[in-house]
Amino acid sequence: MIIKDLDFAQKSTHKNGIFGGASASANTLTFASKDLALAAADADASGKSVSVNTRTDARLNPKFGISRARASADAIARTRRGTSRIVSDSRSIFLYTSR
Repeated sequence: MIIKDLDFAQKSTHKNGIFGGASASANTLTFASKDLALAAADADASGKSVSVNTRTDARLNPKFGISRARASADAIARTRRGTSRIVSDSRSIFLYTSR
């Protein structure tokens, strides 16, 4: 998204559905003003033997020169041999100066 001469912009979407006993949903959100930009998304899917959840968000604050990003994922699979789970989490902070 390129923001030029814009005081405020926001967009949000939400989708979900059920497919043959499995369900899925996704949400996105973007927000921009002259001092702050945000972007966030999450998605969830689940079925008889699998469940997946993801979350991401980013925040840019040019007034203070700080940018933050976060992402996480959690997946579970159930089989006859047992249950497996994978978890991932990432966080980043960037400090910068504008010239």
